[in-house]
This record gives sequence, structure tokens and C-alpha cells, in this order.
Amino acid sequence: MSARRKSDSNRRQPAAGKHQERTPQPGPSKQPGARNKSTRQTVSKSAPKKGSRNATTAAEGGTTKKTRKSPTLSVEFIVATAIGLADRGGIHALSMRNLATELRVEAMSLYHHIPSRERLLDLMVDEVFGELGTPATDAQISWQEWLSVQSNRMRKVLLDHPWAVGLLDSRKNPGPATLQYQNHRLGRLRQAGFSMDLAAHTVAIQDSFVYGFVVQELALPFEGAVDIEQLQGFQDAMQAGDYPYLSEMVASVVSQRGYSFAREFEYGLKLIIEGLEMRFRN
Repeated sequence: MSARRKSDSNRRQPAAGKHQERTPQPGPSKQPGARNKSTRQTVSKSAPKKGSRNATTAAEGGTTKKTRKSPTLSVEFIVATAIGLADRGGIHALSMRNLATELRVEAMSLYHHIPSRERLLDLMVDEVFGELGTPATDAQISWQEWLSVQSNRMRKVLLDHPWAVGLLDSRKNPGPATLQYQNHRLGRLRQAGFSMDLAAHTVAIQDSFVYGFVVQELALPFEGAVDIEQLQGFQDAMQAGDYPYLSEMVASVVSQRGYSFAREFEYGLKLIIEGLEMRFRN
């Protein structure tokens, strides 16, 4: 009996050291500010490299998405860009979509400033009439000299903007520069003593002559002084002698050194002024 109690007592005693508190083993001492390995790994993965685009963006609180900066749109800027596009590619190259591409914006952005292509053409034409504007010195010269200077200015501007030739008088909604230009021309002639009827004839003749000459000048297969080699095709076509007067003109006029079709502009303008002088005196 006593042996059994002793056996039970032995089972209830814990094994030596089984539930004893573990004494922590001394480890390597931490240096001030040191981080453990997992922390260093996390930092190395999340922090951008110094000097990188992400680092700069993160420092500025921005995003890493690269965006294309669009220009600030205004009616004046849109019209100027449209004129440049038409000067390079012609009026048929001008669409709201092509213009938007040129401006690096969405096409719908243009309609917030200009409601339609037709309205855009109105504004472009008015800008060209602004270039035709007359300087203050016009009042200090004779009407003959004024008409010559103004006609030459018209020709130069239209050669700079060939697309405008067929549009200048086509707009149903003229702008202020258009109206000012037309009013100034009539006023300049009226102040010189022209009747309103003769002044109206004069501006109509001036427009017809300058517009028509520019159209013909732009269509010629050569520019400036004519080179004899450029006339070879004409000469070959007239070898049979069936066109004696054309052959004479080519031989005695066009093939002469320094000939340029531009000379016909000054000659035609002189004839117009001489005819107007006769009408004005009568």
C-alpha cells in the first residue's frame, strides 16, 4: 500500500527542469539606429532610387504617369494655327480634326471656342483683310499712287495665303477688319473726289485684276524669271509652225533674258490707273 502511494506521488512530481522558465540567450547587441533584415528588405523594395523619376515624383507628391502638355487655347491662337495649316496644305487640308491634331488637343476642345468650320473660315478671312489694312501714310499720297501701293500689297498678301483668293468675297458674316478695309477704300477714293459710282467701279476693277492675276501667277509652271529650259515643252509643241504668233511671242518676249510674268502686273495696273484718270477728269 505504501509502495503504491509512493509510485503515485512520483508520477505527480514534474520532471526536473521540464517547466522551468527559459533564460534568454544573449544575442548580438543592436547598434543605435540599426534595423533588422526584414525592415531593410521592405525599405529597399518600396523606396525609389535617389535621382530617379519616381523619386522626384514621390517627393513632389505627384503621379508617375507621363502626360502631354496641351497649349492654352484661345480664338486668336486657333485662327493663327489654322492659317498656317492652310498656307502649307491648302484650304482642303483644313478640317477641325486636322487642326486639333496640329494643336495637340481633342477636336471637341475647339468647339468651345469656335462653333464650326464655317465660323473658323470667317475669322481666317477677316485676319487676312487685317493684313491688307492701309497705313496712315495713305492720306499723304495721290490716289493714283495709293491705288498702286494698295494693289501691290493685295498681291503680296494673297501670294502668302493662296487659299484666301477664292474666299475673300465669299463670307456672309464679314468681320470688323473686312468692313474697315472696304470702308477705307471707298472713303479714300471719295475724299479724292470720286463719285460713289466711280469709286464702286474702281474697287471692283481692282479686286478683279489682282485676284485674277494672282490665280494665274500661282498656276504657272515656273516662278520668277523664266529659264529657256523651262520653255522646251512649249517650243517642242510648236515645232510644226502651226502657231506663228505664239512662236513669235516666245522668241521675242518670253525667252528674253530676265523675263518674268510679274512684269505684266505693273503694266496692267498702269492701264487701269490711266483709264480711271480719264474717267475721273470727265
